[in-house]
Amino acid sequence: MSTIKVRPMDEPPDDLIEHPGSMASLHYAEVATVAEDVGSAVPQDDISPEARWIKSNIKMRNCRCFVKKDPESTLTDECLCECGYKKRDHILPLKFSHDNEWSVEKNTSPAPTNTFGEIEFIGHGDNERKFVRVDVNTSMDKMAQLMMKVWGLQKPNLLISVTGGANFFNMKTKLKQAFRFGLMKAARSTGAWIVTGGTNTGVMKHVGEAVRDYGLTSTTGAPVVAIGVATWGCIHKKKDLISRDGNGLYPAQYRIGTEKIKVRKEAYLDPNHTHFILVDNGTEHSFAVEIPFRAKLENAVANMTTDTGKDAVKVPVCCLVAEGGPGTLETVHQSILNNIPIIIVQ
Repeated sequence: MSTIKVRPMDEPPDDLIEHPGSMASLHYAEVATVAEDVGSAVPQDDISPEARWIKSNIKMRNCRCFVKKDPESTLTDECLCECGYKKRDHILPLKFSHDNEWSVEKNTSPAPTNTFGEIEFIGHGDNERKFVRVDVNTSMDKMAQLMMKVWGLQKPNLLISVTGGANFFNMKTKLKQAFRFGLMKAARSTGAWIVTGGTNTGVMKHVGEAVRDYGLTSTTGAPVVAIGVATWGCIHKKKDLISRDGNGLYPAQYRIGTEKIKVRKEAYLDPNHTHFILVDNGTEHSFAVEIPFRAKLENAVANMTTDTGKDAVKVPVCCLVAEGGPGTLETVHQSILNNIPIIIVQ
């Protein structure tokens, strides 16, 4: 297992927000940018240190070459690109190709992310949840810096990766209650991070409800950290999260509808997770984009140490499986490759 080096918490990199503290300053190298990288002409002094760091360090991914998709392979009359997006949803300038072959490597390119900030889930309390859209190729060093230096998360003493049924979760009531109780007991007693797929469906919704109920009943201790790692192209109402000026949304107002989602391969974000990492490879409605990224993220956490002293140990990680399908099997496979133990709930 390779070791990913993460800087000690008391030694922030040169381009990081100073933390702990008031996030009052940001040191970064001034580099030339092209017009599309700027987002807007808002003065830097009017942008929060968090937004400034994210704009300077985190990318998203866009399709830059339109390859028309075979109409017979789609469920819509609109002209789609092989990436899944409509022509009007592409970033300009846009190239066109008569080549029927399309690939992420050849037809997409990174650009500074315009999707980050804090989500306000309308009708689900006043708490705002951090979120960011990231390029699928973002380094884990950058992700560690983002989560712990910029978002201010404490290094976990345990990481619990939960995966399973995304659409239907048929666990019996007593087993659901035991699952919820055991998960929250482990998380709050160890200072754990819980990582899921982050959508308001299946086992992920169930985990979110457990986090919510713990927050309602707990009077002591730190809040449970529940991080949703989801595929950007499969999020319903994702346009509500995009900032037009490129400087983030504080907050992004996001409403979960009660009606059935008409668009296949989309889901709402879960309102009870505390943080969201939305993984982008330049495609829309492509399942499982986040799985390799999530595996790398969990492996990076597993190679951190819980302390800086002589008694420091690496952060333990376990994968908790409750039902699921092909995506769950791939997540489990990635965990096994990283020597992460698997716990299956029958």
